Amino acid sequence: MVPHERSGDIYRQARRRDFHMQIYIRRRLAMCARKQGRLREAIKTFKDIIRDGSMSNILGVQENLIESCLEMQAYADVQALLVRYDGFDLREPRSAVLSYTSALLKARAVADKFVADISTRRGLSSAEATAIEAITRAIEFNPHVPLYLLEMRPMILPPEHYLKRGDSEAIAYAFFHIQHWKRIDGALQLLQYTWKGDFASRFSMSGYCYPYSPQLESADRELLPTWHEVSVFPKKESPVWALLQTLTCLAVCAIALLIHHYPTSTFEAIHFAFSASVLGAQRLVAHFYHWIPENVIGLLASKPAQMVVENM
Repeated sequence: MVPHERSGDIYRQARRRDFHMQIYIRRRLAMCARKQGRLREAIKTFKDIIRDGSMSNILGVQENLIESCLEMQAYADVQALLVRYDGFDLREPRSAVLSYTSALLKARAVADKFVADISTRRGLSSAEATAIEAITRAIEFNPHVPLYLLEMRPMILPPEHYLKRGDSEAIAYAFFHIQHWKRIDGALQLLQYTWKGDFASRFSMSGYCYPYSPQLESADRELLPTWHEVSVFPKKESPVWALLQTLTCLAVCAIALLIHHYPTSTFEAIHFAFSASVLGAQRLVAHFYHWIPENVIGLLASKPAQMVVENM
């Protein structure tokens, strides 16, 4: 390589490194300004970073900008940012901040008038169905978030770094965004309705969620304190177990009705069935003992015979 070309490459690498470091420092300064309440200054810096560098996608500056706009209650600006960065038509959302903020804005339009019993009887309107669909999409991306937003799990300080779709991301999102959900009347109630109703029924029937890495749980345990109980991804119940539960419930209901209408006959039938079951179990045990040798305990306790091979 020609010496001046080599020096040019070194210069470009150093310039790129300094540029990335400058963007990182500016982002940290903007985050400090947001914490101190200087929201307009923080928003301006975040927008400048997004305009200047490609590192904004890696550092998540868009999420910082959305958080700052939410604190200012500039919902129109947040909606414009979501249209640009969220990509609702994508197969998988990009982060919990984008997906849950999109759900929050859709819930904001109907949450104050939403009543679960009335809406279930008359049917969901198009706006309510859209809001529930957005919340379901967000829950499918990170199902740990509702546990913290609904205060079903204790909140802790978020870690410095977090993993997308993990418990660490849920803690970080809920820690900084629960105030926005509480600010909108009925938003948490709509989230709870979707979490325990629509999402639960959909997940129990299909079991579908966005692809989930099994290594997230172990990685979250390294990021979070040892005393924190890490939230794990919900698992679909076995259809056999669900069928067994249903049959057991139906059997108990049928027995209760029979006892109420025909108490004597029902107790006699239960006693006969119980006696037949005990007799069958005794016959099975006796048949089993018939094939077991009497000295089975001695055979199990004795050492196996060792074969001695003599050298000829």
